[in-house]
Amino acid sequence: MTRKQILQLVCASYTKEKLDDKKVTKIASLLKRKDLKSYVRALKLQEKKSTVNIALPQAAVYNSSKRIFFDLFPGKSITVSEDKLLLLGGKIIADDMVYDFSLKNRLEDFLMDLENQYDEE
Repeated sequence: MTRKQILQLVCASYTKEKLDDKKVTKIASLLKRKDLKSYVRALKLQEKKSTVNIALPQAAVYNSSKRIFFDLFPGKSITVSEDKLLLLGGKIIADDMVYDFSLKNRLEDFLMDLENQYDEE
């Protein structure tokens, strides 16, 4: 099966921009092992492209600023997780880009800079 055919199957796996479990199951049952691996890999990649993961120290923060995320990432599904280690700020993962606006990250960067300056002297 060609890459183009696999991509067509991936597109056919969606209903109204949502992954349809019934379609995926039907397609998967008809594919050979090698083609199934390619299909699953392409599905994962498509899901990764269409999903934005947001980690926040408190989920309540997301509820008050939900509209902002939908405006920043139109047409993408947004998943929110709670990560108490972030302290303040947040972490956004969209496609292959990671945006880390957390206090934890700032403090780690500060310590690295401090250690680098200390090592130079």
